[in-house]
Amino acid sequence: MSTRFARLLSGLSLGVFLLLSLAAPAQSGGPLPSQTLKAIRAQMERGQAQFLAKDYEGAAKTFEQGFSQHRYPAFLFNVGVCYERLGRLGQAADELERYLQADPDAADAASVRERIAKLRAAAQSAPAAEAGLDADGGGAAHIAEGGVAVLPPAPVETKSLIIIETEPAGAPIRLYRKVAPGVPKFQMGTQQAGWKEVLARPSPLSATLDEGDYHLVIEKFRDFNATDTDVRIEPGRVLHFRANLSQGKFMGFLRVAANVEGAQVFVDDPERKRPPWGRTPASELVSRGDHTLLVVKPGYEPLEKRVQVEQAQQVEVTVNLVREGFGTLTFDANTAEARVEIDGRPIGVWRSGAAPLSQRLPAGRRRVVIRADGHKTYEGTVEVPRGQVMAVHAEMIETPSRGAAWTQAIVGGVFLGAGIFLGLESNSLHEELEADRKAGALERDDERINRGRLFAIGADVGFVLGGVLGGLATYNFIKDPLPESGVRVDAPKEPKDEPPRAHARLPRPRPLVRVRRPAPVQWQFGLLGIGGRF
Repeated sequence: MSTRFARLLSGLSLGVFLLLSLAAPAQSGGPLPSQTLKAIRAQMERGQAQFLAKDYEGAAKTFEQGFSQHRYPAFLFNVGVCYERLGRLGQAADELERYLQADPDAADAASVRERIAKLRAAAQSAPAAEAGLDADGGGAAHIAEGGVAVLPPAPVETKSLIIIETEPAGAPIRLYRKVAPGVPKFQMGTQQAGWKEVLARPSPLSATLDEGDYHLVIEKFRDFNATDTDVRIEPGRVLHFRANLSQGKFMGFLRVAANVEGAQVFVDDPERKRPPWGRTPASELVSRGDHTLLVVKPGYEPLEKRVQVEQAQQVEVTVNLVREGFGTLTFDANTAEARVEIDGRPIGVWRSGAAPLSQRLPAGRRRVVIRADGHKTYEGTVEVPRGQVMAVHAEMIETPSRGAAWTQAIVGGVFLGAGIFLGLESNSLHEELEADRKAGALERDDERINRGRLFAIGADVGFVLGGVLGGLATYNFIKDPLPESGVRVDAPKEPKDEPPRAHARLPRPRPLVRVRRPAPVQWQFGLLGIGGRF
């Protein structure tokens, strides 16, 4: 599609806008996406940084990549400048011809054609001498066949890309360049001595410009008044201008960055009633004047900042968000339910299958107590992170069974009681026999003697078994074969992360009760003397 045809098409329909050049990117009436503009600017600035560092080979590759991705002719002109600095004059001329093919109506088309002719002449007069141009662009003379020196043109700097949009699109744009020092400030509607018109097209448009001072004018369009602004062009830059004709002024470009990515940015919306203006790093056009920025991100203290944006100005704001002094703990457990206390205050009951119990707390060390029926109580401290969420998983251990200890105590009590009874019976028989012996009525084969001895031995056995079982019962009441309840703490996460899932119920640990068997008793009947005097 030719440029002339594009202009005709623009005049036929306000919904279709001017194509800037044969190969330049088509622009719609809508604003250039901020991410696209950011990528274009980054590519141009990267190439310019390499150019200033005299890495002309690297800069040429970067500018070439910029054109292949974004199709703006300014990149091609800068590729030619890089090759010229490298002394590759033929390649430099080729790139400048590509530049004119991409933008045949460029403001500098005449001077570029003249430069191409000089580069061709210098390159053809002494092809072998092309390498004689030094890295700073100060080349040696090229000697023609007739012995006449052919000098390459004086080196030039890289050029910049300017992108101009209006709302609504289609407004007539005029761009003037200051061509003489000390000329009066540009005034619309008057004769402008010392200013030269270099561009006249409807918006949206893009153009390649030399370093210098310019003045941008948007003429009266439909029911909108004219507006204008000064423009300063530096080498190797990307400038984006967008005018809101209903407000009669150019918009400024605002970029907000923060020390954390993804923070929400609200512009002139302290109550956050509208969707966020963007997320850091965010960049967009805004109207001129004072603006209030509110930057928020969960886990950080909100930050409010006032900025002033002038028309057609680019303002960059970097904020440093600080972690808030609170954090959040979430709790779950491997039991049917668990009761949680923090610093002596109950915060709730977690039940199996429910979402984790959540509590927002001041950052720092907190004393945590977790209780569950039939399980050991956990008591410990947990560090609450600043501005983050930390999951606490309670691993409760069952309270060990005391059934064996109670059995040993009861059986031991029975044996002890039997020992006491048999001892008393043995003593009673002993007293009867002693009385008969003193009275001379005791017979040697009195059956009470054997019965008393048996009662004494039984008493000894009862006391021994009762004492052993009592000792075992006491040991098993005191001894705990299982570990204490504990907690497993996850790494802190940002508040916007996925909510923690309910902690899977862990299998109950089996009680590891070790029963100590009593050592076998060597029975010595009638010799212990505990239960009887036989």
